[in-house]
Amino acid sequence: MNNHIYIITECLPHAKAFIEHFKLKKLLNMQAFQIFAKKDDNVVLCVAGESGGPTAIGYLAGRYNIARKGAIENNYAKTGKLLYLSMTKHAKNQQAENEIIYPYAIHDNETNKTFYQDMLYTHPFGESAVENTGAARVYEAASRFFLVHNIIILTLHGEETDFSIILDWLRDIMAEEDNKQTYREVEMAPS
Repeated sequence: MNNHIYIITECLPHAKAFIEHFKLKKLLNMQAFQIFAKKDDNVVLCVAGESGGPTAIGYLAGRYNIARKGAIENNYAKTGKLLYLSMTKHAKNQQAENEIIYPYAIHDNETNKTFYQDMLYTHPFGESAVENTGAARVYEAASRFFLVHNIIILTLHGEETDFSIILDWLRDIMAEEDNKQTYREVEMAPS
């Protein structure tokens, strides 16, 4: 698998489902955040706290050489997706308890900026505009390193989130990316 996914959560309980599913091992335990990864580094998880998302993105970008254009490796530009999971209590439309929301608009009340996500995948999540300063700052920081259609922010409403929905969806989009990569390799193969 050449596809890389970087997951940032605000708290360890949200990270546990991903750590167990992807069999991640702790690589780093700093005061600001913790890093978990697989041996091949194709899945990296960071537990960053409520305000540590932008710092974690800077660390991940430096550590894993993430750049908007990707790093060319064996005639293949490595792709990377960022998934940020944020708790929020401020949806503009009332959402059901424990619902996972894909916020199409993320508003930062402190700066009055609004960011609009550009995801190219179908998804099983509810949609809403949200007011979430932390998610807005993560989106702004991530857009310096990731292509905007590779930044995926989901907001969690409630304490009992069913992470299997996110894990199944991630499996599907990662498989889709692997199929695209296989097609590109066949296309580029010498005749």
